[in-house]
Amino acid sequence: MKKRTRRVNKKLVLIILGVLVLGGLAGGYWYYTQYQQKQAAIQQARHEKAQAEVEDIAFKGDRELATAFVEQINQENPQAAGQVYLDQIEATNDTTQKMALYRQYGTFASQYNLHDQALQAALGANELQSSYMTLAEVARVYGLLGDTTKQIEYLKKTIAAVNALPLDEQNKKNMITMYQEIINTAREQS
Repeated sequence: MKKRTRRVNKKLVLIILGVLVLGGLAGGYWYYTQYQQKQAAIQQARHEKAQAEVEDIAFKGDRELATAFVEQINQENPQAAGQVYLDQIEATNDTTQKMALYRQYGTFASQYNLHDQALQAALGANELQSSYMTLAEVARVYGLLGDTTKQIEYLKKTIAAVNALPLDEQNKKNMITMYQEIINTAREQS
């Protein structure tokens, strides 16, 4: 009787283990599919958010241009997406919108390591409305490109622009010190 009970107990244990394993696999599969669905929903939300941001900020509600931009990003063609920015910059006569587009274009190009395009955006913004910020951005991008001579040249122009600002002397001194440190670092690295 004991042997039979052991066999039944072993069979019962094996059945229970089998059920638990199958249940675990089914539960794991269910969790995995839920995870995949959640990831797809997150990706869709990001896409919709990017679409809305691009429409509202860069293209002033122009859905066609925003859609073209986002489609190029989704196709992993950032250079073509950058061209959408350039086309919009050329199409507008509003200086404020052009500056915003140049800034966004520069940020976008830097995110995708398109430093030549980032330089084009920084130079365009500086040409449109030169300030210590646009000069510093040009210097930053020249630094990314490894052109320390141009980087230092634009950092010196940045310092001159900071000196012309109507700020108290302490703020000017802090800003100039910061840019001078960047110049010193660039010289050491070249």
